[in-house]
Amino acid sequence: MKGTCGHLSKTGNNSAMLSDINGCFCFDMTEILNSDAVRRILSGMKRTASKPILVFALFVATAGVAQASCIAEYKAKRDNPLELFFAEAAISGACTVDNATRQLQSRLAAQGLTLLKIVSLRQG
Repeated sequence: MKGTCGHLSKTGNNSAMLSDINGCFCFDMTEILNSDAVRRILSGMKRTASKPILVFALFVATAGVAQASCIAEYKAKRDNPLELFFAEAAISGACTVDNATRQLQSRLAAQGLTLLKIVSLRQG
């Protein structure tokens, strides 16, 4: 598809135009993007950018494996007025009910909540 031309025109008031460019100032983006020079530049960028992207992807993949955490689903409440909560939280250390209970009780107490029950644990 060819580019569109933009013509400078007066805005409807009686002032002079802000530019002295007359006629059409247009270009076709497909001609620019399909030029050999642009292709060479982009192909070099692809080769240069692929290595850091690959290294970053490997880093993210191994970091996730090394720091696999335990996810606890729990029920909690807040009094006056009564509010009930069902949520998930990441637990560090052993993925056991005792460890999750200890960690969640202290976290929730800081928010004015009381832990009611650990519903489930799963590796996340």
